[in-house]
Amino acid sequence: MFILLIFLSIFNTVFAWSPELIKQWEQTTYSHKIFIDSPVFATFWGGLRRGVHWDHPKGKMVSIHPHGFSKNISVYIQSNKKKRDLVVFYPGVFGQPDHGIAPHVIDELEKKNVHVVVIPNFLAAPYLIARPAGTGKPLEEEKINQRLIFSEVIKTIEIKNIRNIHIMGESLGSFQALNVMSSQHRRMIHKLTLLWPPLDLKSAIERFDTIILKSLPKFESCTYWWRWPWALKEVKLNNVPEGLSQSDKDCLGPWIIASIFVNSIKETTKEVMKEKSLSLHTIPNTFTQFIQVIVPEISAILAKRDKNLSLETLLKSVITHDLKVNILSSSDDFLNQEKEWDELKKHYPQLDSSIYLFRWGGHSGPMGLQGLIESLL
Repeated sequence: MFILLIFLSIFNTVFAWSPELIKQWEQTTYSHKIFIDSPVFATFWGGLRRGVHWDHPKGKMVSIHPHGFSKNISVYIQSNKKKRDLVVFYPGVFGQPDHGIAPHVIDELEKKNVHVVVIPNFLAAPYLIARPAGTGKPLEEEKINQRLIFSEVIKTIEIKNIRNIHIMGESLGSFQALNVMSSQHRRMIHKLTLLWPPLDLKSAIERFDTIILKSLPKFESCTYWWRWPWALKEVKLNNVPEGLSQSDKDCLGPWIIASIFVNSIKETTKEVMKEKSLSLHTIPNTFTQFIQVIVPEISAILAKRDKNLSLETLLKSVITHDLKVNILSSSDDFLNQEKEWDELKKHYPQLDSSIYLFRWGGHSGPMGLQGLIESLL
């Protein structure tokens, strides 16, 4: 019995966030929450801190052509001929390695002595344009596509130069991260980190669309331009935005929803439709509309609320005794409900100490904290 208790203690320790990190994160409840109390504004705060960034990557964009793809796709790779760990990052919806917030993630990861790879999100236009034509099993086909991309990356870096692999997925990128866990290189993957993952994709899309519809009227009624220098100073240069008024926050939060996410929906739709020589009378401005138009095969599965698009189901084939799984999110992330985290922990009690929920932050807001990304390694 004594030996069993020691084993269980070691096992649980392997799957836990470090006490030092938790102490740091708990402190932000007192230092940040009072100034960043709205989930939508928190999403803006973290996004702007990461997006306004002078990047200096050590690697480069590399063109690869996975088997069956109609075109090349570009991935970011920083590697050399030395044997070291590899970190593979999957950005959130529409994310590309050289756009938006990914360059900031790259710079943070490259502070460590690791190879770094960033793969486009599976709803990014270049991926949607290049992926193989479907044959009727979209979820299985998507897994195969992600494994093919992953294998090409491993070939490029060369397996002899890789010690262990750490997979990281943010938001929708978490689904890609989970899809590569059964690749032929699974034995080398020793750590999986999911950042603000949707717990159920159908519910997450519906909740995001609700935020969009609430944000659009506010966005259209706000005047921003004369306040931007002050907003940038408060958000980017200061640790906390204590100089912003509630009126400022009420406008800046909807700005990131309506200006960034909605514009991404529209621009991605136009790019994909142009490539396919198709036209639309109305361009989507919600995620539901986008999926119905651009990936209708996924829309049909979502309509059935297929459990294969839930984190609970996807984790079943992933959790093993030799894989370290860590999950980071916020209790007020508008993609999920806090009680859903309780349900996930009931199904996977072994993950209880490896799931940490900030008590503020909305969707990925705390990713803008100084040093957080680097600390994940």
